[in-house]
Amino acid sequence: MSYLEVHSLKKNFGGIIALSDGSLSCEKGRICGLLGANGSGKSTFSKILAGLIKSNGGEIFIDGSKVEILSPKQAKQNGVAIVHQNLSLIPELTVWENINLGTETDSPIGWLDNKKSQKKAKDMIERLCPELSINEKIINLSPAHKQLVEIAKAFCRPNIQIMIMDEPTASLEMHQCERVFEEIKKLKEQNITIIFISHRLWEVLRICDTVVVFRNGCTVATLDYEKEEKDENKIISLITGEQWESAFHIDKVDKSENDVLLETRGLALKSAYQNIDFKLLKGEILGLGGLQGQGQNELLYTLAGLIQAEQGDIILNGEKMNPGHPANAIEKGVVLVPGDRQKEGLFFEHSVNFNLMYPKVTTKGKSPYLFMRSENALNKPLINGIALHPSDGRNTITILSGGNQQKVVVGKWLNLVSQVMLLNDPTKGVDIGARSEIYQLIIDLSKKGIGIIIFSSDYSELISICDRVLIMFEGDIVDDIGSKDFSEEKLISSSLRANLSEIES
Repeated sequence: MSYLEVHSLKKNFGGIIALSDGSLSCEKGRICGLLGANGSGKSTFSKILAGLIKSNGGEIFIDGSKVEILSPKQAKQNGVAIVHQNLSLIPELTVWENINLGTETDSPIGWLDNKKSQKKAKDMIERLCPELSINEKIINLSPAHKQLVEIAKAFCRPNIQIMIMDEPTASLEMHQCERVFEEIKKLKEQNITIIFISHRLWEVLRICDTVVVFRNGCTVATLDYEKEEKDENKIISLITGEQWESAFHIDKVDKSENDVLLETRGLALKSAYQNIDFKLLKGEILGLGGLQGQGQNELLYTLAGLIQAEQGDIILNGEKMNPGHPANAIEKGVVLVPGDRQKEGLFFEHSVNFNLMYPKVTTKGKSPYLFMRSENALNKPLINGIALHPSDGRNTITILSGGNQQKVVVGKWLNLVSQVMLLNDPTKGVDIGARSEIYQLIIDLSKKGIGIIIFSSDYSELISICDRVLIMFEGDIVDDIGSKDFSEEKLISSSLRANLSEIES
């Protein structure tokens, strides 16, 4: 028997079956990739193992003994640690306080030994993120740095035997992923069992020894890479249940003769970006590339009216437009799909219908509650258009998978007449099937003449759908790369300000 054996886990949320036959086995010192589309049951499975939710059936064996895990305390007693997909950090505490929360170091006389706790945190952070101060509060960190603290917190747990990592690298850059992979390798060398959940197939193929695929709440396949070759297309076919091409591809159309839709001149914001000059053409999909934290978020927020630039001009259709407030930007037809759908993009406790109609109704100064009945019928074509599953607009957002939640974040703007759509990492944590549907939504909008600006940490995403990519470095636009010159090596080297020959070597 493997060190971890899970047989036929089941979980229902009311009438929704999240997991009907989740099974997995993994030996000590092995990395098992757990894959599947959003809503296939992966996160539910991991939360049961971590004691965060209770199963409705099934068995768990650890080191040959049947165990019950009904709480996080019981999970810890069985040596289970988890890197959460939705962060478990306390914003007002510092990095070192979060890392040690619940596992504080005591002095010989029973007092908390902060010096030892700080040293433990510092040792881990220096390996994962050396530029980050352990005394910084979580609330001040970027999404990537928050994720690295979440990983550090799990890695510092004592007596780990099983490490579950649920989308640990979704918001990380390549160099940050490399550091995480090094630490995972050390865990493997310590004979720890690792379950690695990711939508980034290149990560799975690189570090995992085995792969278990979930579909519709069931285990449909187990692949052992000691016995078979690593095949990306085979994995995708197992996830989706159908044959799949290796990459999403569109034929690029020359848009260089299109009219200028949006232009910035000398846009500057202290400590974020400076001298930003670019043009967005009608129907163009313009990518923002570069390492995270180079001013891309602040630039998008400025265009959306969330941040006020200190100098420079924003020109829309030949007229100056300095929005100053999101309502002003929306009125002009400039809308934002934020990077954090949970905190910025959706009303989670409300229905799909409520979320889809909210922008349209509230921009007219009306209450969305008063228009619920009349808007239900109007939302049906929109729900069909964004291929939402399940398609009942009365469902609350919480029961949707991450990919379908993201469709609602994009889809809510389709009720308005928009000119420019700003997308901040729109497919982060979204499975391959939902990702291609979101890409198609973006492409269809561009065909209607809407200008798209998309910031993404995924270079392959930028290459797949963009007409041009602007690379930002330390607040400047340092490169403007056309689709004819696209390659991952080109975008990476430009982002790092390195010679291409150095990257290739």
